[in-house]
Amino acid sequence: VTPQTYYRAADYYLIAFNDHIIRAALSYTVDGDQIRYTTREHEEKTAPLSSVDVRFSEQINRDRRVEFRLP
Repeated sequence: VTPQTYYRAADYYLIAFNDHIIRAALSYTVDGDQIRYTTREHEEKTAPLSSVDVRFSEQINRDRRVEFRLP
């Protein structure tokens, strides 16, 4: 299975934070040391990239067949 055939189009992403909170996001970008994301309620949010549990975020999105990558 290749990444092109495994992953599906994302309807939303899950971002796991180090404080054990998981947020759903319609989109996300990384700007320097910040992650900017849009909630499903269309609110723009910003958080320190260091507050994101990158490995767990990648895992829970991969489990849903959604590609999620952070630097």
